[in-house]
Amino acid sequence: MHHKAFSVELLQRINPLDASYAIVEYVNSKLRRRYMEIAEGYKAGKLSIENEMDLQRVFTCPLGLHRSLNLVAVCFLPDEINDFNPEWASVQHYRHAREWDRFKIGEADGLAEKAYQVVGAYPLRKIPRPFKWEEKSTAELIAKWLKKEG
Repeated sequence: MHHKAFSVELLQRINPLDASYAIVEYVNSKLRRRYMEIAEGYKAGKLSIENEMDLQRVFTCPLGLHRSLNLVAVCFLPDEINDFNPEWASVQHYRHAREWDRFKIGEADGLAEKAYQVVGAYPLRKIPRPFKWEEKSTAELIAKWLKKEG
């Protein structure tokens, strides 16, 4: 999911960490049965679906390599979920939707609101609430950083 699929208005009401955590939990709860079918079909007894939120994972990018497994992080479109095959993550023969970054600003707001309502906030969050969105130019951000570092 593209991070810009959330509107500024939504991110002023729901912290981005809370929104992303809630969406993953919500979607996982809806797809749990499908995950089990995939695991059975490919005899993948050790299939693991996790919602890990830490600095190592926050910036996992498409086509990034797993640190210990011979797998690649691939994106696929929502309408491809029923066709998903674990072989799509094979380093040698990966299948990746190049359209992963196609989005409309605010298109994920409804999902984020529903997920947050059902799941709630990230349980271990130690950052202040509410998130305040700052609209600053790159030049302003660089000047602020230089002032702080100087």
